[in-house]
Amino acid sequence: MVSGQVAIGEHIVQIHAEHGAIVNYQAPAERPVPRPRDTPVRRLPRAFDALVGRDQLLSDIHAGLAHGGPAELVGEPGIGKTALLRNVSNHLAELQPDGVVYVAAQALPAADVLQFLFESFYDCGSEVVVATAAELSRYLGNRRALIVVDDAELEREELQDVMNVAASATFLYAVPERRLWGEGRSFDVPGLNDTDARALLERELGRALSTPEVPVVLEWCRALGGSPLRVLQLGGVMRDPDLATVVTASGPPELTAAALDRLLARGMAIADRGVIAPLYAVPAAPVPTETIATATGVGDAAERLDRLEGAHIVVSNSPRYTLAGDPGPDLISTPGSDDASGLAERGRAALVSVVARRGVDRERDQGTACDEAQVLLALVRDAERRESTEDSVALARASDRVLGLSGRWGAWKVALEAALRAASARRAPAEEAWALHQLGSRALGLGDRDAARHQLTRALELRESLGDRVGAAVTRHNLDLLSGPPPPGRPPKPPRPRLPLVGAAVVLVAAAGAAIAIAVAAAGGGTPTVAANRPPTVTHKSTTTTHPPTKTSTSGSTSTATLPPIHTTTTTTTTKPPPAALQFSPASLELETRSASGAISAQTRFTAENTSSATVTITGVTADDTEWTATLDGCKGQPLASGKGCPADLTLQATDPRALPTTVTFTLMGAPAVPVSVTVCLQATTSSVRSTAGPSAAASSPNTDGAATGVASGTPSTGNSGSGTTSTATGNTGGGTTSTGNTTTTNPPLSISSC
Repeated sequence: MVSGQVAIGEHIVQIHAEHGAIVNYQAPAERPVPRPRDTPVRRLPRAFDALVGRDQLLSDIHAGLAHGGPAELVGEPGIGKTALLRNVSNHLAELQPDGVVYVAAQALPAADVLQFLFESFYDCGSEVVVATAAELSRYLGNRRALIVVDDAELEREELQDVMNVAASATFLYAVPERRLWGEGRSFDVPGLNDTDARALLERELGRALSTPEVPVVLEWCRALGGSPLRVLQLGGVMRDPDLATVVTASGPPELTAAALDRLLARGMAIADRGVIAPLYAVPAAPVPTETIATATGVGDAAERLDRLEGAHIVVSNSPRYTLAGDPGPDLISTPGSDDASGLAERGRAALVSVVARRGVDRERDQGTACDEAQVLLALVRDAERRESTEDSVALARASDRVLGLSGRWGAWKVALEAALRAASARRAPAEEAWALHQLGSRALGLGDRDAARHQLTRALELRESLGDRVGAAVTRHNLDLLSGPPPPGRPPKPPRPRLPLVGAAVVLVAAAGAAIAIAVAAAGGGTPTVAANRPPTVTHKSTTTTHPPTKTSTSGSTSTATLPPIHTTTTTTTTKPPPAALQFSPASLELETRSASGAISAQTRFTAENTSSATVTITGVTADDTEWTATLDGCKGQPLASGKGCPADLTLQATDPRALPTTVTFTLMGAPAVPVSVTVCLQATTSSVRSTAGPSAAASSPNTDGAATGVASGTPSTGNSGSGTTSTATGNTGGGTTSTGNTTTTNPPLSISSC
């Protein structure tokens, strides 16, 4: 199944192929054409007019921009840079011919900032289009707009590159350290003086400070550097009468940011600290509320986050949240204990697990994918800082869908390079080959032919050395595109592996989340046995037609060509797909079924063992037929190192089913998709539940104990016994024809044995 594709330059890239991205040439007439959006474009943040003590700074910023910019705001987290940007963006919106675009960069690479600007000014309909460097200069070069970039954690050269591409635009951005030298204006954002800090605090409290409070509170404000965020947090603490007494009674040794964090922690419940713990792993990235709730298991996470925003502990960019400022570990420490590091680590692990699983398991719309792109990028960088090679690879696999499909190819490159380094450190050549293939395919789409050739060639060498013939075929297909586009008038060919695939070529474009397919069938009240085996041998037949040289006879002035008969050669190639990532113990799984009021329930316990070289996690299980539900207990979400196993309970349920499930899919994190064939063994009854082999069940002669016996091959039929009761039986292993009355249907191949 193709999860999605991206148009870039002269190529179409299918991002989520199991063995790597598939690149195809796209003829000029078929390429999407970006349409300019109506101007002025206004992508504005919420207005912020209630600034205190910033009148002169605002006047200076306006003057700097009036001269064409660029201008930058420099200051520490919480000093008020974002509030200033929000104010300026809204007040200058009417003065820019092409509008104002505000982007919260939050550590996105320069390439993705430019992609965001491209999407802001151009509409590509339902297509995801990544603009190449040449296209970006053409599309953005003449845009006379104000570009406002918040949290621009770009190096000076990267900022220069962005400004050079959008050469006619005026730039205003916020950075932690100065980037501008020799052009434009750089404004240091200072802390508030005593008068302004007191005014802001009293506005937050909704009352005037008492005479005894003033000197101590002003000492607090000075100790906190006049940071507007810290002043507001101090006001939030003072709204609690008990904590207000602590604030006003504190002596100079306690007037620190860490002391304020401890006071904030005292005002929070344990669940509040748990809710914000995952945000410590990604302090600048906006995490969706749903993700926080899932990672923490706190049912009322949304309500708690809303209250924490009121205390200025988190910042809302609805429906996403970030930590306010740059808090220390004291904010999530439990008073009287020292568990902050443990809580933060558990929060990080939970966030990594949830985000990685969602990135693999779920199809995301482009907007949602953009939300999660920054979280994934932050987690990838965090994993590299911690030198967690396992997390780096798992997150890169998850981000393949989110970052690739959302058009954030700069972040995609960061994740893939991290995965490549991690795979090399772990000596995992299969993962290394996958990362090289993805990087080479990305470079091919962007037109970087040298990088594409080097990376794809190395990926091909690794895959061939591993015997990964399917993966090698996909890599070879992309390498072939470096020879140039197909001749005019000939459509681009889909990737055709030199050796056969498992089943059909759809395995090349399967979703990145690895899956194991297990076929299951049962008759109502029977006891099916499911045996999980290795993937079956696949046989591929190809026919080659050869025309020998034409013989010509001449009679007078007339030449007649005579074609001899066509000679046909049939070649049969047999290969075995890679081994399954999981093996089951016992080898045959017996599902005990119960039937009541038309409902069927089947359950079994087994042990799943990881037979791959990488760590894998079972993230879910689904039945292919929507009438059935499949649940898994005991092993779900538990990382399995190579050679490790875990016990699990599999349950299948359906009410009044009209068909039986033919597949149960286990979704995995950390392993490629591996189809696992099974043998279905069932005992027939007089139930009218139909077999999945066709519209009606095949019949056979009943044996002495009343169970129907499947036929190894042939043409089964269904008749009527003298009593009028229809006997239900199984199909055959090689397919065949089923007859019911005057109706004949063809059964697909179905593996059956007797019980």
